[in-house]
Amino acid sequence: MKATKEELIIRHLDTLMDQQQIAACFIAQKYSPHIFPSLNNWRPQLDTEWTIINKNLEKIFSLVDHFSTIGLQTMKFRMLDYDVTFYPIIDWTIIFVVVTPKEVPQVESLQERIEQVRQHFLTTFKRKNFGSKTTFMFV
Repeated sequence: MKATKEELIIRHLDTLMDQQQIAACFIAQKYSPHIFPSLNNWRPQLDTEWTIINKNLEKIFSLVDHFSTIGLQTMKFRMLDYDVTFYPIIDWTIIFVVVTPKEVPQVESLQERIEQVRQHFLTTFKRKNFGSKTTFMFV
């Protein structure tokens, strides 16, 4: 049986969560439910950070809507002991969110892996009709 798009996305999120440098990752969608890795990959030590991010996603979407009109390509901020980076997938209505510790060893190889996963998401969301009809913004 062929995997659904959501199952493919979850597999990629799970693969990324296998990296010790990744504290959390998920797909935030402005007009649809968010997509998370499997529960067995959840790291409970991030409950505080997750609560803050989750409560403020609407504000984050509003902020990136404003700045994307002038060329915003990624958005990153530091929260407590973590860096939270937002990568656009589709016109900032679908965002790949990655949470890493402030100090990440081998940051270049991790960034390469994150970009590989992001490219998979671009391809997956581009297939047929998944989410809203919008144009793509490539980083």
